[in-house]
Amino acid sequence: GGYVYCIDFATMTQTNTTTKKRRCVHRHIPASSTISPSASVQQVASEESRGTTYDIPEDGVIHILLLRGLKVNLENSKVNILELLESVSPSKNIPHSLGSSFFLTFPPEWQPQSKTTELFPLSPETPEWDHVAQLFQQSMSKSACTIMSVKRIQNKWLWERYFQHRKRLHVKNDGIVNEKELFHGTRTNEPRLIYDSEDGFDMRYSAEGMWGRANYFAANASYSNGYAHINAKTGLKEMFLVKLLTGESYNCAPDSTLRVPPPKLGKVGRSLQIEQLKYDTVTGSTGGSQVYMAYDNEKAYPAYLVEYKETNPSQ
Repeated sequence: GGYVYCIDFATMTQTNTTTKKRRCVHRHIPASSTISPSASVQQVASEESRGTTYDIPEDGVIHILLLRGLKVNLENSKVNILELLESVSPSKNIPHSLGSSFFLTFPPEWQPQSKTTELFPLSPETPEWDHVAQLFQQSMSKSACTIMSVKRIQNKWLWERYFQHRKRLHVKNDGIVNEKELFHGTRTNEPRLIYDSEDGFDMRYSAEGMWGRANYFAANASYSNGYAHINAKTGLKEMFLVKLLTGESYNCAPDSTLRVPPPKLGKVGRSLQIEQLKYDTVTGSTGGSQVYMAYDNEKAYPAYLVEYKETNPSQ
């Protein structure tokens, strides 16, 4: 007892906000006290929905969109609706996976903010700092560099777009989203132009690369170190730790003619009956690191800005 959990309905995972431990969850439907499948959204919304606890029916007829402050009682599997922002009427033409309840949730570690975009410096004494530092130092040794600061980026506008795309990818690939944490350096561009913008990573400004024009992300920080931005005021190097939805990734040798991921020949999804489905990203290996290329701007979210000083650049 005494623990608080955050439920992510896009990935069906439960995260302990204290320990950060994550596990898969499954929806349990109580035998009684459920909303009637024939109930309309208007009926539900008119029943003093703020602060009311509801059971969600199995067939997902009640479509509730964009709920903030969602709280879930794990003991009786009921949803406490704190703030109903928008809802739509059910449609028999919507596939179950698309028509099920859609919840906009923010990462459990996010703090209250007054602006659309805010940076929150992390304390070195927190598990969140340790997590970022561990990923960074897997390829950047402590003797070669020192992390000076880690800032969590909270851009609600970019996160909503990313969250919605993750939901769509979940449907397209029958549950496969493959979210990875990768690194990205911005060279001469200030990181602020990405994290405090409406577009985030914008491949329209990307240069031609080994796998064509795309947004490039690396598994190893040591690779992105060669592309890190140098802060003109502090002299520190900066790079992003990014959340990237790699989905079904196509592994191939460098091909500078690529403009989009190749088609998934002979493969049709169960939820999305479209013959001309493409892979979601492209991946390959270069410079001692696995790299991933995204050919649209919706799959990546700049989660953290890492500022560091190279103490021994030769290592």
